[in-house]
Amino acid sequence: LLATMSLAILSRHLALQWVAIEATTLASVPLIYYHRNRRSLEAAWKYLILCSVGIAMALLGIFFIRMTVEGGLRDLAIVTLLEHAGELNHKWLGTAFIFLLVGYGTKMGLAPLHAWLPDAHSEAPSPVSALLSGALLNCAFLGILRAQQICTAAGMASFGGDLLVLFGLVSMGVAGVFILRQADYKRMLAYSSVEHMGILALGVG
Repeated sequence: LLATMSLAILSRHLALQWVAIEATTLASVPLIYYHRNRRSLEAAWKYLILCSVGIAMALLGIFFIRMTVEGGLRDLAIVTLLEHAGELNHKWLGTAFIFLLVGYGTKMGLAPLHAWLPDAHSEAPSPVSALLSGALLNCAFLGILRAQQICTAAGMASFGGDLLVLFGLVSMGVAGVFILRQADYKRMLAYSSVEHMGILALGVG
């Protein structure tokens, strides 16, 4: 899990970053199922299914970005995309950003895409829960941040920014409502992570 998170952060290629973020999902599922009871099994499956669907949508977003450029796969390198951002098709890029935001937003825990997060955090051992909230969610946020960076270089900063502000406000509102009703401190921390991710999205937007 630590290796895949490190790869997601260090990679400067959209496809390689996607592979690393998907690998973090596969690596963390057994850790969520650590206690091997019914609730941890349910949390692990919910996490695996929801995050895998989200990551699949992020892959579609990368395909849409690929459709905006000419040449080989190396054009998915962040540096290349930023250098040629002015040549990118705005329609395809906007569609790609939406898919990347929803896909990585699911992994990041943005509301209303956060359904897996409270269960996974409450059932995982405390060190794993700390890794999920302190590092794993930020790997997905980095994917969204890089997509917004490309949109900004292409002259679409307000498009991505408005969507990030919307998701950020929704996340903060949902977390604020649900955190008041929690008796389990790990679920409380999970909703705190949702609120924190909302604040990050709001700050970027």
